[in-house]
Amino acid sequence: MSEREPGLIVRNVQNNDLYKYLGGTKWVNLRTGNEGEVPEEKVPQIFLLNVEATYFWNEWEGFGDMVRRLNLKIDK
Repeated sequence: MSEREPGLIVRNVQNNDLYKYLGGTKWVNLRTGNEGEVPEEKVPQIFLLNVEATYFWNEWEGFGDMVRRLNLKIDK
């Protein structure tokens, strides 16, 4: 995942939360809104690309709000 664009949505394999890539080493949890940094070498161990969630994030403005309000986690 070395070539990332801001706005990419991934799933944390440890807790099934969706995260948005902000750039550099910064990520934000879409469910909680908490931001943090993940060292580059840890990214492949923690996150998996979620193509469907990335599509919805980019196509539907209310997607992030839905994840927050419904407290959603994703298992795919």
